[in-house]
Amino acid sequence: MSGDQYTVVLRGETFTLYRDQIEFDSPNYFTALFLGDFRESRTQRVALSRSPDLFRVIVEYMSGYTVLPLAPAMVPSTMTPETALANLLNDAEYYQLSGLVRLIRPAPCALLVPPEAYRAFNVAPRATLKFEDVLSAAKLDVVFDSANGIGRRADDDWQPVLISIEGIKLKYEDQVLRPMLTVAQQGKLTSRGIFQPIARYSPWTGPVPCDGTLYVMPPTEYTPYATTRLNGSEFPAQRLLRICAFVSSGGGAAAFDVPTEKSAFLSLSAAYNAENRNIFVWCRKLIFTISRSSGSLYFCIVHADCVTRDRLISQLGS
Repeated sequence: MSGDQYTVVLRGETFTLYRDQIEFDSPNYFTALFLGDFRESRTQRVALSRSPDLFRVIVEYMSGYTVLPLAPAMVPSTMTPETALANLLNDAEYYQLSGLVRLIRPAPCALLVPPEAYRAFNVAPRATLKFEDVLSAAKLDVVFDSANGIGRRADDDWQPVLISIEGIKLKYEDQVLRPMLTVAQQGKLTSRGIFQPIARYSPWTGPVPCDGTLYVMPPTEYTPYATTRLNGSEFPAQRLLRICAFVSSGGGAAAFDVPTEKSAFLSLSAAYNAENRNIFVWCRKLIFTISRSSGSLYFCIVHADCVTRDRLISQLGS
């Protein structure tokens, strides 16, 4: 019965829950505590030390409401949106709310996007937007904003969307691995109102010839939590970029003690020597946002799954 009331006290703040709320995402901590078969379950009151601010979000979720992405008013004053989402995940796990856990941390095999990306951008899990759709004339459920990039607005809060592209070359330049786009792709972005050729935007690099085609490269940065994969081995993005920097500066493999890092160094060195002192890699899947950073629009990379050319050729020949 929805009239059954249960009291939850968090750091001295009292919340009232009803039976239909605690059964919304069951079984969970509250159903075990209040509705279980054991004598200890006959209580109707519990006091805990969890955050009352985050519990307000959980009460809304248990009432059947959509809570992600978090509205600015729901972010505790002592937290950033990123830490609030991470802490909400911790509390969802504590209260054993498996449905809320899945919303915040989707199964990687389902969406093929690192869950850290959703937490860092404070966006609800959903499939990535395909880059070819961005370039097309199709009507999409996103906003193309010349100042902020590609995203959505919720309660006057701008949220970038995650975009994916498959089968793209990356070139190490200006201390980052930058995506290589054709001039036609650049023109389609411009026609969408993105990266308009005005002074406040960082310049594109190029044209760069590769395999008989001219490419241009957008302003690019890697988010602090970005992940990469090279030839099947996982690296934090900043670590892989450091290996690339070591290759381009003429360093030796003796600087790397970790076998996967030494292997990456040797593969990238071979690519560097074969490509006239350039580092090109083939990216099987790139996940990024087009968003504002330091006053300009950037491709902000979240995840890159790469292989060196020699490994790609061997895989194709096998």
